[in-house]
Amino acid sequence: MSSSQQIVYETELIPILKKDFINKYSKFNDLKNYSIREEFASSYGIPDLIFYRFNKSVFKKRVDDNVGPILSKDILRTLLVIEGKKKITMSFLLKTLPYDEKVIKYKIINFLIKNNYLSKSFKDENYWVENHYQSCLDKLFSIEAKISDWKRGFYQAYRYKWFSNYSFLAIYEKYERQVIKNLSLFKKHNIGLVTVDTIKNNIKLIHRPKFDKPYSKEFSAVTFERLFNDYVEKKASSQSLKHPLEII
Repeated sequence: MSSSQQIVYETELIPILKKDFINKYSKFNDLKNYSIREEFASSYGIPDLIFYRFNKSVFKKRVDDNVGPILSKDILRTLLVIEGKKKITMSFLLKTLPYDEKVIKYKIINFLIKNNYLSKSFKDENYWVENHYQSCLDKLFSIEAKISDWKRGFYQAYRYKWFSNYSFLAIYEKYERQVIKNLSLFKKHNIGLVTVDTIKNNIKLIHRPKFDKPYSKEFSAVTFERLFNDYVEKKASSQSLKHPLEII
């Protein structure tokens, strides 16, 4: 069977993307300092690859403050709700959040006070906002790899924009012509496009997207916390933590 007739699988595209995506973008975005994850289970789809980098100063503060991964969506949602506020009340939280008073008071408020996000007012039932939540993600690239089904890949890549700064479709180079005919769709929705050559073991950039803020702060925060949790688990497995972090 000739090379042109050989069956190519999506899994064959991944190592080429891992190698050559970094090479192609190292000058553009210093991707050599990025971490890589395959098949990352996000709240809004599972990209075949993600490249991500933490903001060093924000990440250092988070670790120094000894606040571990926040894997509770209830707490994350609350932190985003109080963003930018100086003072909050229990009645505000009850009106804004879909939780009952016990959950807010004994789970969420207790955590926020314990981790110095809130402090209790001595005069009334109000709470002072001491610190605001910050995601430590600096930039995140998501890539969906497909052999020929570019339409499905496009819609998957579009979903990743809910938590990514850059979202790409990677298509097997044999089918690049039919995708390029629809390049205006990629430009309109700011989705990147690369083709993968399994013979030359490299990629070709067709469309480079612009930087975008994730569509959802909540999905972006959940993504960071899961990646932060991976970091903590890997560090814990390699050495004992001097100051164990609390995982919520």
